[in-house]
Formats: sequence, structure tokens, C-alpha cells
Amino acid sequence: MYQRSQTVSILEDQEKVELFLSCRKLKNMDYFSLTDPQIIVYVEKNGQYTYFDKTEKIQDNLNPNFTKSFIFDFLFEVKQKLRFEIIDIDGPNKTELVGNVYTTLGEIVGSKNNTAIFDIVDKGKSHGKLIIRSEKVSINNSNCHFQFAGISLMNTKGWFSKSSPLLRLSRTAGDTGYVVVHETERIKKNLNPIW
Repeated sequence: MYQRSQTVSILEDQEKVELFLSCRKLKNMDYFSLTDPQIIVYVEKNGQYTYFDKTEKIQDNLNPNFTKSFIFDFLFEVKQKLRFEIIDIDGPNKTELVGNVYTTLGEIVGSKNNTAIFDIVDKGKSHGKLIIRSEKVSINNSNCHFQFAGISLMNTKGWFSKSSPLLRLSRTAGDTGYVVVHETERIKKNLNPIW
């Protein structure tokens, strides 16, 4: 059992961090279209990597920016091993491995500008880059509800069809630009969408 002074010391040696993932120049795994990437995140526990969570699948994209982020308890002085498995989803039960990245949470958090870039490797060959941005999480229990609408949006599909718009929300990420925090579903063939 921890005494009060030990408990305070442990809490001071940790913080929550949020990881944002993107890839660049992924190997194209498909013949008639582009790779449909998804990233599965594993955490090492007792010498085994166990499933933690996964990103959304992004259709036909070799340079995806995933909106799903991951929050970890970063423990100072503890080596927290992570594995990022990048896959191409070809169907409901069909995937192909693009490659893996093995790293630690400390390496990510300690990277210059809180941005780490890793080679995605399979069988000794690089199949693109994984970019991981980290940010310290501020605790805030406030809720906000938004509703957005587009009115008479420009049709980019031509004469015989209508655009299928989506809404992408981003926030600043310090000096490194913007990070996508949410992306809505596409509203099919509608120039006056409500999200």
C-alpha cells in the first residue's frame, strides 16, 4: 500500500498524452485502386503486444491523416513499448500487411517539436513513413454540441451529378500546423447538407 507521499510522487511522474497519426508515401498494395489504410495500435505488457485500439479506415489514400487519436498515460522513467501495424483493408475479412513500427512512448513524446517520423517496415523493406504527433492532454469536462449546415454549396461533380460534401474540423498544433480532430460522414449528392 502506498503512503500519501508515495502516491503524490507517482502522480507527479505521469501525464496524459494524445497521439495523432498520419502516413506518407505508403506502398500501394492494390492493383486497380490505392491502398485503403488503417493502423492497429498494440501495447507491450509482460513481453507480449496486446491490442489497444485502431484508427478508422481511409479509402484509396497513400498519404492518410487519421482523425482517430489515442490517449496514453505517459509514465516517466518507465519504458512503454508500442507497436503500430499498418494494414490495407481489401474486404470485410481480408487485409494485407503494409508494415510495422516498433517504438516507445518516451521516444515519441521526446521527439523534436513533439513529432516523430518512423519507417514503416515489412521484411526489411521500407513501405512508407508513419508520422506521430504528441500533445499533453489538458483535463476538461466541458461538453459542446454543434450543428453545421452548408447552403448552396458549389457543385464540383459536373452537370449530371451533385457533390457529396463532408465537414472536417481541425485545430492548431503549435508551430507544426493543424491536426484533424473530427471528420463527418459524406452526405451523398446534397448541396445543402446538415451535419
